[in-house]
Amino acid sequence: MGEKRKNLVMGLDMGTSSIKLLLLNFETNLIELDLRKSTQSAKIKTENELFNEQDVGIIVNMLVELLGEIPIVYVERIKAIQLCGQVSFLDLVPKVYLEVS
Repeated sequence: MGEKRKNLVMGLDMGTSSIKLLLLNFETNLIELDLRKSTQSAKIKTENELFNEQDVGIIVNMLVELLGEIPIVYVERIKAIQLCGQVSFLDLVPKVYLEVS
């Protein structure tokens, strides 16, 4: 069996209310997969109602679950990953277009 064609870009948005994941076929400009997971259960109660804080550990676990929902036939075709979002742990990851080897 030949090597799979790597023609998908994974877009991953780590927002304060949800994690969104898209697989975009950059040859056809069609979205092949669209997954979302609410992060509302990760909110931490604070004294200031205007301050929205979340448990990053819970968010990471939710991300791992979401990534586990991607069928392997798509995973094999991912060429690159684009990250964006509001969650603080993204500061630990370079905000660049990552090439998948």
